[in-house]
Amino acid sequence: MPKHKVYLSLGANLGNREANIKTAIKYISELIGTVVRQSALLETAPWGFESNNCFINAAVCCETLLSPREVLETTQHIERTLGRTQKKHQWTVSRPTNRHRHLAFTTTYK
Repeated sequence: MPKHKVYLSLGANLGNREANIKTAIKYISELIGTVVRQSALLETAPWGFESNNCFINAAVCCETLLSPREVLETTQHIERTLGRTQKKHQWTVSRPTNRHRHLAFTTTYK
């Protein structure tokens, strides 16, 4: 079965943001595939909602044997493992400040 490249963008705005991103990348390499490229960490202001917490963002490219559906399910599992809860309109409201971790993934499959 051929390997595919998957590109994941990550963002964390609560808790120890840098540690959360590094932990997510560790899980990605263990559960999805070999991380072959990784961006620098970048701090950005929230976009589309109000929050006192800036984001730490990063992107990774990994090689995987997983299908797109399996990558989606695995990234959702990683998010839940790191404390994310799904809420309606997640992207248009501020996240609670007492949550320890928040991660967001987007995927481009090649």
